[in-house]
Amino acid sequence: NEKYIKERTTAGERLQAINIIERLVLHERERIAERARNDDDERQISLFEEQHSIE
Repeated sequence: NEKYIKERTTAGERLQAINIIERLVLHERERIAERARNDDDERQISLFEEQHSIE
């Protein structure tokens, strides 16, 4: 039974793991938001160019 308790992670270790995961998630979310903004900009530009080529 001692052994079982020893092998379990401590609260501190779990918090550390959660912090790392949260940082990764935030980083990934930023990248996705950035990509979405870039796609949106490109869409806006192509729409703008289409409108002006019609005139």
